[in-house]
Amino acid sequence: MVRARRPRCQLSSVLGRRTKGALTSKQKQDLLTHAQVMQKSCSVFTSKDAKKAMWRFYLVNIGVVDKESPVDWSSYTEYAKDKNMDSVFRSWLEWVKRTQPETEQVLSKKVVGMKGEQAAQCSEQSVKAHFDAFEKVFLDVGALPKLGGELQNAHRVWAVDEKAMVDDVGKLKFVRSLSVKSLGVPNCAAGSSNFRHITVMPFICLDGRVSPPYITVSGQAEMHAWARVWPCAFVKATERGAVTTDLFIEYYAHFCQWLRSEGNVSMDEEVVIIMGSGGGSMSHFATEIGVLSAKYRCRPFYLAPYHTAALMPLDQAPNREFERAWSECRSKQSNFSTLQALDACHECWDKAYSSQNVLKGFASVGMTLGKPLCREKVLLERGPHLFRKTVPKQERNYVSDCADKVLSPPKGYKRAPDSVRCSCNLDISSVPHAVQRMKLSTP
Repeated sequence: MVRARRPRCQLSSVLGRRTKGALTSKQKQDLLTHAQVMQKSCSVFTSKDAKKAMWRFYLVNIGVVDKESPVDWSSYTEYAKDKNMDSVFRSWLEWVKRTQPETEQVLSKKVVGMKGEQAAQCSEQSVKAHFDAFEKVFLDVGALPKLGGELQNAHRVWAVDEKAMVDDVGKLKFVRSLSVKSLGVPNCAAGSSNFRHITVMPFICLDGRVSPPYITVSGQAEMHAWARVWPCAFVKATERGAVTTDLFIEYYAHFCQWLRSEGNVSMDEEVVIIMGSGGGSMSHFATEIGVLSAKYRCRPFYLAPYHTAALMPLDQAPNREFERAWSECRSKQSNFSTLQALDACHECWDKAYSSQNVLKGFASVGMTLGKPLCREKVLLERGPHLFRKTVPKQERNYVSDCADKVLSPPKGYKRAPDSVRCSCNLDISSVPHAVQRMKLSTP
């Protein structure tokens, strides 16, 4: 009896290394680890970069160089067009997809720009300090019955943040990076532009409500047509479409009046308003903000610089949904006039700042009515994306002998100390309590 021969494609899958220069199992694991290391270190790691890293393994495997010898990068262009090496690279991608858990799949994602010092000043310790401050303030205003208790009186907890929509939203367009799914969106240094833009500024509440829209557009004068396009919005114009100090005070005063009247929150109940540090400006720290806060019994809670991404509820689901809806509007029409942009913002506002998205935004920073403050939501679930640093050699966990010599080390950034001062000369650890120390007088 003659035994049938196994088809060649199945024979290759059984024997494993049938392609010339194919990676060993250890080399495949090291290349995956390298992708993780580069992403943790805030470095762009594209498909081309992965092929270059793999090329050095490839040369070792085909015997062109040994693991101790340097490679001549001028000859890489010849290999880049080699179909055999491309097959080895695709085989590695298939191996990752087949053998690794779903969260470890290597995906091609858009790169989001992030300044090096931005994440460097946001650490696990500073986030824990913020949650300690949250508990004390919420206890004072009656949003917590006791330390470690469940959140109550949701109408006493609010948050505010500006969201600017411009042509360049901080992403490196048409640039994609190989990234591991569990580590979130890849980041790198990126510049910003000063195109004309429009800014929305909502106040959101822990009970799912949202304030009237506060909108700032680019321009020199106001138009009567704005009221027809968006009747309930409070629209103002500035030269660059940004919220100035005077304008923020005006918005804040309008909100305080609305809160105590149409918002149906009694003056007997003190309210906490979570807000950022103002992006380096003094707009949120203006004296008028303190006076208005004392008059209307509102207590601002200032997040430390570079902590809005971690702790600002608006930076989670609401603003992301607004940006997604805005991108859809922009994809349908390339050029917007001021009036058209305002109309588009009206449409995006209704989609983004719904009660469901507002509650989801608070839940993403560990705040849910009827439940205790959940630090793990930020520290554990979102920690891999928020807390990035240069990964030391001992944490890279390469398994092959030549990996340290073949794979280039990451070039990330080192964390700044937690005592770094912001532009308003307030220590990061003391920013949440800054308003409590201000001597405010009721006008």
